[in-house]
Amino acid sequence: MAAIIHAPTVAAAGRQLRRPGMVAAAGPASVPGTPVAAAAAVMPVAGPVAAPADAEPLLPAPSALQEDARRLREQAAQLEARAQALAHAETALQQQQQALAQQAQQLNAAQQQLQDESAAICEQAEQRGHAQGLQRGEDAAHEAAAAQRVRLNTLVQALEHGRQAWLEQHEDMLVEISFAAICRILGAQAASRAGLASQVRSLVAGERALEQLRVRLHPQDLQLLAADRGELDARLQLEADHSIGLGGCLIDGPRGTLDARLELQIQQLRAALVLARSQREAAV
Repeated sequence: MAAIIHAPTVAAAGRQLRRPGMVAAAGPASVPGTPVAAAAAVMPVAGPVAAPADAEPLLPAPSALQEDARRLREQAAQLEARAQALAHAETALQQQQQALAQQAQQLNAAQQQLQDESAAICEQAEQRGHAQGLQRGEDAAHEAAAAQRVRLNTLVQALEHGRQAWLEQHEDMLVEISFAAICRILGAQAASRAGLASQVRSLVAGERALEQLRVRLHPQDLQLLAADRGELDARLQLEADHSIGLGGCLIDGPRGTLDARLELQIQQLRAALVLARSQREAAV
């Protein structure tokens, strides 16, 4: 029985528990004694059993745990720093977005103000341009009218000078034409019955004497007045005189003779025209 009881002791002596990384201690020396020998005699006991080389350690070494904890703390610190950096970046981004939004609002307001100012400036410029255009138009019209008046005045003066020069150049011819026309008119009137009677009456009207008046006429004129003898003044005595031209007459009265011959009247008219021309030239 003693051999059986001490068997575990022998078995336990050949097996020891180790921690990972620890070296196995040398086996205990055999305990001298008879019981052991007896047990050996009863059941042969194998030699000491060595632990397998690849056996896994039951607990890690303290240094490895500390290293892992340190690495975890570093990783946690890095993650925290990254999280804080992301938070700061997000805050900065929001601030930038707000600033951009404010700038956009300011830009829109400035653009609207610029458009309003541009519209007002354009309207003012248009009004000024319209007023200036009207003023320029009025000025241009006044200038054109003034220029037209100057041209018209110049033209009138030129026409007047031209007319005056033409009259001066052709004055002699005009006098002759006028004189010839008057002579023809006077001759035509004097050659008619009414003209002769009118001429005789006008001459006798200025004579107030009651004596007889002798009227000497061209024979042809005497024949014309013979039919109107009753219409003439009773003091008149008509006589034919070949020395008197047609249309003329001589009236002999107590105070002298009235010469109403046509050629004398024409000569007087010619003399009056020449005198008027001479007076005008002297005045110039």
